[in-house]
Amino acid sequence: MSETNYAAPNPYTPGLTALRAAAATPESTFEDRYKAERLAALDAEYARFASSIEADPLPLRTAEAAFPTPDPYREGIVALQGRDARVREAKETR
Repeated sequence: MSETNYAAPNPYTPGLTALRAAAATPESTFEDRYKAERLAALDAEYARFASSIEADPLPLRTAEAAFPTPDPYREGIVALQGRDARVREAKETR
């Protein structure tokens, strides 16, 4: 099954393409090439960094996992839960 393009042809496309090619200067083509090369290098650097982090996580993240953050409310909550349990027991035994 072939793909048929039913869109109307753009009469300006060939002329615009020729104008852009004629107006392209060595500076503009250099700029386009430099942008493409630099973006490719940045993408490669990002991919390398992401894979290195997955392979060897940062020490800060491993330290967080090994030493959880202290919970200042935990002791009070446990005490209240113990007291509530004792109150419930006392009511049930009456």
